[in-house]
Amino acid sequence: MRLATPKNRPIRIPGSTSKKTDQYYSLLDKFSLIPKYVRDRTVFEITGYPHYENVYSNLLAFYFDPEGEHDLGDILLRSLLKCSATEVGDEQLNVLKVQREAQANGRTRLDILLETDSLIIGIENKVLHHLNNPLGAYEKLLTDSFPGKTPVPIVLSLHPVPETSLTHGFKNITYGQWFKELESAFGPSLLNASPKFQQYLFDFIKTMRRLSGENKMNEHIKSFIIQNHQLVGDLVKDYNSVVADLNSAVPALRQLISVEQYGEKKVSQWEYASFCLVHDFFSEEGTVSIDTNRRFTGWELQLFKRQQKAGALLEKVRMALVEKFGEAIEMPSGGSRYLLRTFPLDADLEEIAEYLRARIEVIDRVISSDPSLAIRE
Repeated sequence: MRLATPKNRPIRIPGSTSKKTDQYYSLLDKFSLIPKYVRDRTVFEITGYPHYENVYSNLLAFYFDPEGEHDLGDILLRSLLKCSATEVGDEQLNVLKVQREAQANGRTRLDILLETDSLIIGIENKVLHHLNNPLGAYEKLLTDSFPGKTPVPIVLSLHPVPETSLTHGFKNITYGQWFKELESAFGPSLLNASPKFQQYLFDFIKTMRRLSGENKMNEHIKSFIIQNHQLVGDLVKDYNSVVADLNSAVPALRQLISVEQYGEKKVSQWEYASFCLVHDFFSEEGTVSIDTNRRFTGWELQLFKRQQKAGALLEKVRMALVEKFGEAIEMPSGGSRYLLRTFPLDADLEEIAEYLRARIEVIDRVISSDPSLAIRE
């Protein structure tokens, strides 16, 4: 975590003072001076896979293989086995087989199966889901398919699994327990590890700890809110009242725009999360949409595609709007939506409605130019 430079000091509005607003300004002034910490995202959070069990099971299978290119040897597997109270010698574990989705009884699969000279290790990985797997079938897989080897059935989970759910010899190990054992065993192993895969491992550990709630909130903020809970509560109530008042403009805007004449198979109008009026336009080429968002900074209208296949249709619509209205429709750097236009927060709703009605008519003409396109999926 990095210490962030204090910013976003409250903006005082001239002439809008009262005892309560003065209290709010004072509160926000104090809050803005609290040290803030910026949490660096892990590679899993950046890619959008912070809680996918399948992704993590693939990762675990890779790191549990002592011969993997991570160059960490058997330290990860050895630490897990130590948590399960399984005795292993000092020599490196000789893993004969690492298998993902090992089939049991033809209908279900065990997440990870590892075979060594003397052990057969079965791991069911549980990140956010509850344990409701057929542990009996997994036990049968371990004992019947690998006679003469000691079965080590493990449920590796983010949170503790109730004892009543652990049957057929399975033992629960939490990620927290494993990481604690793993970190105490790292030592010289890290000196030989691949820097790339070492960083991936650290990101994995950090991500799982965040999911489990181990990383606590900023204690300075926690203390500040506790000490000022009454005034903070009042501010939150007033904030919510203002948000509700601003969002009331969205259904009011909807009432000014009729799309019935286009037919529901071509154009749909609906509200999303109270602050956004949505218009979807359907065709066999996909769906393009306009979101009209009500924000504290004003109204923002965005044009975008709902599916990847609608890219060509989106470009047709954009070009038709540019040709009709002579407006530049640009996509912000790094964005995936075109910005059509912004309006000030206090803009007349009829002005926004008139703008939208004109664009809806043009988009309908683009879709209707080929009758075969005007079919809602």
